[in-house]
Amino acid sequence: ALAGTKVSPDFGSQNIVTTGTLSTGDVTLTDPHPRILFTDNDNNPDFQIGNINGEFQVKDTTNNVVRLQVATDGHVDVAGNLDVGAGIDVTGSVAVTSNITAVNVTASNDITAKDMVISDTTPSLQFTDTDGNPDFKITCDTGALQFTDSTNSANRLVINSDGHVDVTGNLDVGAGIDVTGRVV
Repeated sequence: ALAGTKVSPDFGSQNIVTTGTLSTGDVTLTDPHPRILFTDNDNNPDFQIGNINGEFQVKDTTNNVVRLQVATDGHVDVAGNLDVGAGIDVTGSVAVTSNITAVNVTASNDITAKDMVISDTTPSLQFTDTDGNPDFKITCDTGALQFTDSTNSANRLVINSDGHVDVTGNLDVGAGIDVTGRVV
């Protein structure tokens, strides 16, 4: 048994095993890759946290996947889905390299932005009505803004780069049409 305040044991490369609780003020781990392993003996997955190559990581060791990584420049990578219960406040720009899917966006939790820019060779917004058809898509393709019935693969309204508008289907106008040019 070790007791007293003047005991400073050095266990070298031996493992320290206890069935009790380790209680201390600070813990300093010094190693080229310091880490702490969390291994439960009856459930999976198991995890490790550590400083790996100068980046803080939370790793699912059972599946060998880094779930959370904080880089030295401050950016955070999350492998998997990120669920945020109280909202996300973004003060910089948001960069997306894949699709954005918004489900059940209502008046109490709208997505708001000063300017929203979608950059791609054919940028689009898809509107999928989960309880009925048709569904619609707005696309910018080769200089034309297209409003498409995506369920039936039909362009319903196209605003062309030269200013003329193509309408497929009936055009119902409730308050009249004012024509300042010629009618063809």
